[in-house]
Amino acid sequence: MPLRPSLLILALVAFALVAVSKPFASPSSTLRIEAMGPRRLQVELTSTPPGLSLDSARTAEALPKLVVVTPAVVAVADSVRTLRVVVQGMGSVRLLFDSLSTHTQPAAPIWGRDVTLVRQPNGRFQPVTRAHPLP
Repeated sequence: MPLRPSLLILALVAFALVAVSKPFASPSSTLRIEAMGPRRLQVELTSTPPGLSLDSARTAEALPKLVVVTPAVVAVADSVRTLRVVVQGMGSVRLLFDSLSTHTQPAAPIWGRDVTLVRQPNGRFQPVTRAHPLP
């Protein structure tokens, strides 16, 4: 039995209202940050454009800067093009991405104490070499 046009229009309007009323959550990658030693480390993350949130607190607002303590899991929005990870104090961290998209091969872990990552055309983050001035 075919649907009447008025019933179909009503269903489409209801679907549109539900879709608009919910905050749009962009797909994201999950970044796990682990200390390379036994100590817990404080880590500052900054992204361009803003797209960071704690994995446990999925909010509608994406943050440009986030400070976490290792081990931590952070959601990185797919809109983020540049991500900088800086360890506060002495120590280094390992960064492991777990993307929602499927990849043919697992990526090697990235580690360091001041790491800048840039998203490549294939969607993966790659570290960028930076020069650090001597003190």
